[in-house]
Amino acid sequence: MINKLAYIFDRKDKIKLFFLFILIVIGSFLELAAVAIFSPFINFLMNPSEVENNGILSRISTQFHLNTYEQFLTFMCIIIIIIYVAKNIFLLFKQWYNIRFSNDVQNRLAVRMLSVYMREPYTFHLNKNIAVLQRSIQNDTLQFSIAMVNMVQLLSEILVCFSLGMMLFVVSRSMAMIVALLLFVCVGLYMKITRRFIKKLGKEFQFYSAKIYQWINQSLSGIKEVKVLSREEFFIESFGKYNKLAVRMNGINKLIQGSSKYLVETVCMVGLFLVIIARIYYSQHDTSTFVAQLAVFAMAAFRLLPAANRINEHFSTMNYASASIDLIYEDLVEIENHDGTAARKQETQTDWNFENSIVIRNISYAYPNTDENVLDDACCEIPKGKTAAFIGSSGAGKTTLADIILGLLPPQRGKVLADGMDIFKNIDLWHKQVGYIPQVIYLADDTIRNNIAFGVNEESIDEASVEAALKKAQLYDFVDNLPEGLDTFVGDRGIRLSGGQRQRIGIARALYHDPEILVLDEATSALDNETEIAVMEAIDSLKGLKTMLIIAHRMTTIKNADIIYEIADGKITKRDKKDIIDIT
Repeated sequence: MINKLAYIFDRKDKIKLFFLFILIVIGSFLELAAVAIFSPFINFLMNPSEVENNGILSRISTQFHLNTYEQFLTFMCIIIIIIYVAKNIFLLFKQWYNIRFSNDVQNRLAVRMLSVYMREPYTFHLNKNIAVLQRSIQNDTLQFSIAMVNMVQLLSEILVCFSLGMMLFVVSRSMAMIVALLLFVCVGLYMKITRRFIKKLGKEFQFYSAKIYQWINQSLSGIKEVKVLSREEFFIESFGKYNKLAVRMNGINKLIQGSSKYLVETVCMVGLFLVIIARIYYSQHDTSTFVAQLAVFAMAAFRLLPAANRINEHFSTMNYASASIDLIYEDLVEIENHDGTAARKQETQTDWNFENSIVIRNISYAYPNTDENVLDDACCEIPKGKTAAFIGSSGAGKTTLADIILGLLPPQRGKVLADGMDIFKNIDLWHKQVGYIPQVIYLADDTIRNNIAFGVNEESIDEASVEAALKKAQLYDFVDNLPEGLDTFVGDRGIRLSGGQRQRIGIARALYHDPEILVLDEATSALDNETEIAVMEAIDSLKGLKTMLIIAHRMTTIKNADIIYEIADGKITKRDKKDIIDIT
């Protein structure tokens, strides 16, 4: 675990951890002082002449002119008050620093996890369930943060127990050794027995957490279909099933952690009173000395018992969170150590404008974990300013080709060349020239303006570009007549808009940065005929102004295309418009 944490933490985190360790050491000394001060206090209560016999107490009495029993007793009470106030203020500061540190780590780690996931190639997301990624970013980083708090507190409690144990050993070797031996054996056995079981609980909780996110997503994302089909109970029961199991895992873990309190208390009390019984029958020590020792042990027990109990709890919590630490470490190592941004690192040009044509040269592609090529040595060319339509049966590879042209899927063989430039070696320059209009437009629960300038900070949005994009998408009049205009909220996934309006916002989004190339992947297939005609008018108005690649299966969508390519058996074949009668 330490090796994994060393990888996960950056240099600043390690410096803060070192500072936290210093605070822990100081805190443990203050804890020791708060208990140790009671030994001379109790000795003085039971034997006032102890001041004269003890060199330190005698010097204190002389230095501060403490001439009476009452004055010296008052002085010692004030010292104890000062020690306890100072100790608890310091420990409160240490606890605040620890919590702030763990919260900062959780925040940075969650951002780091999202960052590495988003920078992964598109193929990474094809094989990942979004619920698992959500759990990793939120739940696993939270568990990691909790583990950090407990790790620091575990170290703190161990130092406190060690320092108090040394003090008690000085006060009475026999009592300290017997109690320590019993405690060590019982707590050690407890940890050994519960360790694997708690780790297993943590692993199961991690699995159920992903299922919870999954069923929340599925229940609310498909609420329209759920209500139409009256399937509410199915989704509620499915969510409840996994939520119940996750809550159960947490409950069992808390029960195991809580049980350590009773074990520690029982062992300490049994050990202490066995020592008392032995001393009664076999020891010849002065009774007052023995009573003073017992009083010191009693004071130490008020701090030692909770500390020993919390050691068990912190240990259990860290084991419970170990599955999250493992997952974060493995994901970061796997993603950060492989060359996932090779295309960006290979960029050789700093400025580029599309001038001539896009050439698909001998492209072959097979999806991960499959042997069959979707595209096999496929070739075609799209001149600048032309509209090229790609047709073919379902599963022929039309969308795969679109994703390759968009730079999302690097082909196993072949190249995509734009004016002779390999797009995968200059992917950022390529993306500046490309606009994408998918079949289903993703709209955030935000304003029309922010959905068009998707991913741009509100203060950086170019209003002129938004207006120009709306006009090209033939949506300007509709938005202009809305009471709130561009500030109109579209609802979650654009639920307050019609299908045609959502699609036109998608077109406006693609046109916002005024790209030279538009890729339309079944952009109108989900629309009814009348709405499709209206949307196609907006698309056709761009003919000759933009280079367009249209993936389609309806004849109406491609009737104005300059070039038609058919994709079949992994190949791309140019077709004459007169030969295309029925496209399926």
